[in-house]
Amino acid sequence: MCVELQKVVPLERDVLWRLIQLCMHDYSEFDRFEIGPDGKFNYRWFDAYFLEAQRHPFFVRVGGQLGGFVLVRESNGEEDWDFQVAEFFILRRYRRAGIGRDVARKVLSMFPGIWGISFDDENTPAVNFWRSVAGQFEQVLLQREPGKENRGRYMITTGRGAAHTNEGENA
Repeated sequence: MCVELQKVVPLERDVLWRLIQLCMHDYSEFDRFEIGPDGKFNYRWFDAYFLEAQRHPFFVRVGGQLGGFVLVRESNGEEDWDFQVAEFFILRRYRRAGIGRDVARKVLSMFPGIWGISFDDENTPAVNFWRSVAGQFEQVLLQREPGKENRGRYMITTGRGAAHTNEGENA
């Protein structure tokens, strides 16, 4: 099945917003996101993805169909990473089929450098997913996210020759 990343353009803001609502609904099982009185979750950085050059929103397309999204953020120079996967969401119908790992490999290879990928320790599916992704790269460090005792993170260095195919190593 063909999996592609497509840059979200401003005319598609509403589509991304609806997908973010689905994503936050899923996250609310693990994080304390509260739904507002209008029946929507607030994602305070949403507008920044259409205003700031260092933020990159992508749709995930699976066989041409909308299958999720990835939000990437570049460092402002104060972080210990170059890029961050801010949000990563694959529709349930496409999960557990290798599509998420394919998307993660693609997005990490789009921007060579040091990636910070954080996850909530209680979100077992995310912990397992990012472990499987990290296992595909040679330069990986697993650590606690600074200042957050319930969050881990992978620091993955990408670039020429950084990816390999032996899953499970170095993670």
